Amino acid sequence: MYFRRITSCFALAILLITVDPKHCLSDIFNGLEVNYQTQWGNAQIGNFKIKTEENNNKIKFQIESRSEGAISIFYDYKSNVVGTSVKHNQNWHSNSYTVNSIYNNKRYYSSIRWDQNKRKFFKKIEPPIDLKKVYDIPPSTLENAIDPITGLMRVLDQINYHQSCNLMLNIFDGRRRYNLETKSLGKEFLINDRPNSFTGQTLLCGVKISPIGGHRLESKWKPETDKFSDIKIFFGVINGSTYLPVRIVLDRWFGTIIVRMLKS
Repeated sequence: MYFRRITSCFALAILLITVDPKHCLSDIFNGLEVNYQTQWGNAQIGNFKIKTEENNNKIKFQIESRSEGAISIFYDYKSNVVGTSVKHNQNWHSNSYTVNSIYNNKRYYSSIRWDQNKRKFFKKIEPPIDLKKVYDIPPSTLENAIDPITGLMRVLDQINYHQSCNLMLNIFDGRRRYNLETKSLGKEFLINDRPNSFTGQTLLCGVKISPIGGHRLESKWKPETDKFSDIKIFFGVINGSTYLPVRIVLDRWFGTIIVRMLKS
């Protein structure tokens, strides 16, 4: 159960980025492809592949993730996320967000599409959320909520133009409603602790997630005790001018999970 929730979290987190001011942010995303590996303790448990496209202030992300290694024997997981966001009046707005995943041969599907005014959305989820297992989502909390991809694009602009990741976001992914807060934690020099991983100076951001609805009724997770240092995202310069998330560290009661960008 933990791996599916963790991959959902990282699907948002691993995309945070900032660029050199001489570049247009959306230009950086035109044809971008990056790969990440996920490690739990000393075991490799999964990988991510991210592809992006840009056209006329509209951005599209496709994220493919899957379990691998020994964990696949008892927890087989793969997922495809496709999201599009549109920039209007200097801000990113939700357009569509679709998740198609399989966990131990059971399919989970959710799709959200926003109207042109960006105020109403239409959603479809299969199977429906089970209120015997998860908290209900209060309808009033969905107003002005955005999808994870649009949320990350707003963080990108914040980092790019203000060199800060201090931001609060109201997120809805079709099954879960949560608030996501990011905070600047300074700079840190990383050493490549694994082959093909990043070495160099990084910008460090902390992340806190506050569940609103859709989270499990029974869980060891105590969000009120979380600290920004529990989820850390390191941004390093790639290709001489672009900051990308090169490492993510998640500390939880079940151990430490590390996501690393792989050099192409």
